[in-house]
Amino acid sequence: EGFQHKRALSEIGASMYKVYIGFLSQAYEDETRTLPGRITVFGFAFFIMTTIATYTANLAAILTDNAQKMKVNSIEDAIQAGYNFCGSRKTVRAVMDMYGIESLFVPDQEDGLPGFNKRSSIFDLMKEGPIENRSLYC
Repeated sequence: EGFQHKRALSEIGASMYKVYIGFLSQAYEDETRTLPGRITVFGFAFFIMTTIATYTANLAAILTDNAQKMKVNSIEDAIQAGYNFCGSRKTVRAVMDMYGIESLFVPDQEDGLPGFNKRSSIFDLMKEGPIENRSLYC
C-alpha cells in the first residue's frame, strides 16, 4: 500500500511537470529523465515566463502612459498644455478675445502678427522635417 501511494504521488508530480513544461514551451518533449534535470528545466521555463510577462507588462504601461499624456479634449486643455495654434487672422482675433492667448498663436511670416492673412501660409508650417524654431510650428 505504501509503495502504491508513493507511485501515485510520483505519477501526479510527473503529470504536473509535463503540463507546466508543455504550457510554457508550447510543446512537450520528454528529454529530461533525472530529477535535477527536470528541476533545471522547470526553473529555466519559469524564468523565461517571468521575463516575458514583465516585458509585456512594462510595454503596456509605457504605451498606455503615452496615450494618456496626449489627451486634449477642449481648447482649455490645449492652452494648459501650451500647444501652438494656427488660424486665419479673423478666427485668431475672435479666439484671442475669448481666451486671451495671443502668445500661443503662430505669427504670420510676412508681418509678424498672430494669424495668417493667406490660407496657404498655414500649410507651409505643417510640413514634415526638422524644425528650427518650435514657436513657428503649427
